[in-house]
Amino acid sequence: MKRFQIALTLTATALAALLLAVACEAPPADEAAVEASTNGSAESAAEGGTADEADDHATDSAAAADSRPTSAPASQPADDERAARGYGSTPANIAAGATRHYGADFTIATPPLSLHEAIETCGDNGSTCKLTGTIASSCQTRGCWFVLNAPDVDRVVRIRMQDYGFFVPRNSAGATAIVEGTIEAMTLPIEMARHYAEDAVRDGEEPREVTGPEEAWQITITGALLTMPSDG
Repeated sequence: MKRFQIALTLTATALAALLLAVACEAPPADEAAVEASTNGSAESAAEGGTADEADDHATDSAAAADSRPTSAPASQPADDERAARGYGSTPANIAAGATRHYGADFTIATPPLSLHEAIETCGDNGSTCKLTGTIASSCQTRGCWFVLNAPDVDRVVRIRMQDYGFFVPRNSAGATAIVEGTIEAMTLPIEMARHYAEDAVRDGEEPREVTGPEEAWQITITGALLTMPSDG
């Protein structure tokens, strides 16, 4: 039994590292939705339904989609805003002095907590918090994660987007961030920690040395409001 548990643990760790390695190359959310819909129709046919039933299901779905209103709700911006919000691709660099919102609108109306307060209040209990901090570094591949400065916190504070549903600009370092999400304590395997270190490298830099697993607070967010400091 002990050997079986060890094997399961090693398999889960390897799978997590593999998923992280391909996350920045994941298809946009819209493409993933289309693929899931297609697979769902095929599975319905395979599980006892006929091809005609699958076709009828697809026709009904298309008709329902045509009847939906063309305007999107506030939490899902219209198509002409989605690129600016980081849906599907990395948004353009944020200008000095600018404030931009990425991902979904916030659901919490109260002012954001400090990083330390948020960890004390929401850490590892599954509740959603809105908090603020300064970005120390960000993913230079697609903008799919960033790290907050955390001088008064006992471990790295890493922000990742829920389901890799949106991205932030690659030049986000130095911006003040307000984010909303859940907070979880975790141990990053050495392979995953090295992948993060490589993703953070800018042109002309070398990745920081990673010598072992790293303790981190991971905040999985649905939206982020970034404000870049003004030049000078």
